[in-house]
Amino acid sequence: MSVLARSGRPSRRDVLPDLGPRLGKDAFLTYAPWPFLILQSDLLAGSTAHGDGIQAEVGATAGVPVGKRAIVEATVGATWSNDPYMRSYFGVTPRESDIGRAGDLLTRRGME
Repeated sequence: MSVLARSGRPSRRDVLPDLGPRLGKDAFLTYAPWPFLILQSDLLAGSTAHGDGIQAEVGATAGVPVGKRAIVEATVGATWSNDPYMRSYFGVTPRESDIGRAGDLLTRRGME
C-alpha cells in the first residue's frame, strides 16, 4: 500500500492512465528531387493510451559537400499533433498533478 493511499488520497494506480505499450501505425515518405535536397514526411497514428493520437511531421534537409569525406547539412521541419497525442505524452491533468505532486500541464494540439 502506498503512502498516498494511507493518507486517504487515491493512489497513482487509481488515477493515472495505463502507461503500457502504445503501438501505433507509422507511414513515412522520403524524396530526393536533387542530390543536395531531401524532403521528409511522417504520419504516426494510434500511439496513445486510447489509440486516437495523431502526429504529422514534414521537413527538408539541404547538404553541401565539404572536401571528399564530409557534408554540411541544414534541416528545417514542423510537427503537428492532435489533442489526444499531446495529452497522452505530455499532459498532466489537475487530478494527476495532485496525486503525483507535479504541476498542471494541459497541452493542446498545434504546431511546433
